[in-house]
Amino acid sequence: MGYLRCVMALAMVVPLASQARADGIRFLPDDAQIACRAILPQCFTQAGWHRLCQNDPAMAKAHQVACRQAAAGVKDAVD
Repeated sequence: MGYLRCVMALAMVVPLASQARADGIRFLPDDAQIACRAILPQCFTQAGWHRLCQNDPAMAKAHQVACRQAAAGVKDAVD
């Protein structure tokens, strides 16, 4: 059962990964029901990635552009 769920999740995430490379940084929609286990912006909602950047300085340094985009998106959602 666990193996099948992993395969299904991977099948849904692979198109997201290729789309992110082609179009720039993308985040999961706020109402997404699944997420992948990779530490990549496309595996997180924008708010989730923003929290990760705030809580982990190494992530913020390694993914500066994505962290800035996530912070800007969260700010826009509040405004």
